Amino acid sequence: MGSELKATIPVLKGENNYEAWASIIRFHLRYDDLENYIDEDVEAPADTDVEAKKKWNRVSIRVSIMIQESLNDPKVSTKLQAAGWEYHTGDLYKTWTTVRKVIKHESEEAISSYLEEYTHLNRKTFDTMEAFVAKVYYLRNKLDSAYAQWDGKLPEGFHTTHIVNCLKTRYPTNHMFWEKALAKKELLWTKLIEDLNGISKRETEGTRFVSIKVKGAKGNKLNNPSDNTTNNGNKALWLLLSSRRNLLDL
Repeated sequence: MGSELKATIPVLKGENNYEAWASIIRFHLRYDDLENYIDEDVEAPADTDVEAKKKWNRVSIRVSIMIQESLNDPKVSTKLQAAGWEYHTGDLYKTWTTVRKVIKHESEEAISSYLEEYTHLNRKTFDTMEAFVAKVYYLRNKLDSAYAQWDGKLPEGFHTTHIVNCLKTRYPTNHMFWEKALAKKELLWTKLIEDLNGISKRETEGTRFVSIKVKGAKGNKLNNPSDNTTNNGNKALWLLLSSRRNLLDL
């Protein structure tokens, strides 16, 4: 089976193809119900349980071949060995976690940059709420990944609380309700994102409505330059739409 897998699992070249490599490894292991061998440190059965020990050895060798044959790139193996990994180790969990820490590694400078940008997020600097949410997800994933590779984890609710605070000035009314929900521990990340997507949809529809009406008003004015009634109506409509736009921008 090792020779068959060798043709389909790419050799890990570094961070550039890490995601593809890791996904294919997982697909193979999941297919054979062996994914737990890289997600947890599976202990070997006692020597007294002969059959279970034989099965464990077969599985360990099988998974080892699957992973190790894809780690023979000189640069990659050198980095792994420098981190204390041994090529012929039977510790599959250690192999997997070492690869994640060494190959899928963000520099401290990059992480500091992500954290700096995340800390100073401001809705006003984005044209749309959709763009703001996309940036939030990008930075959150980067930070979560960085903390995971250092065996760390951000405090529970950190992201939700931080993004709520980022929106305080632009959406004071929403912020008031979010703060109350946070105090009661009722505001989850999924609910906050649902609210932000709702705001995004309303803002998009509102902008489209204003754009259509303003174009219509301009057309009427050009077609009837001497019609004072029409001009007065257009002026009133313009004032109405302007006030509506100001409300949308709050």
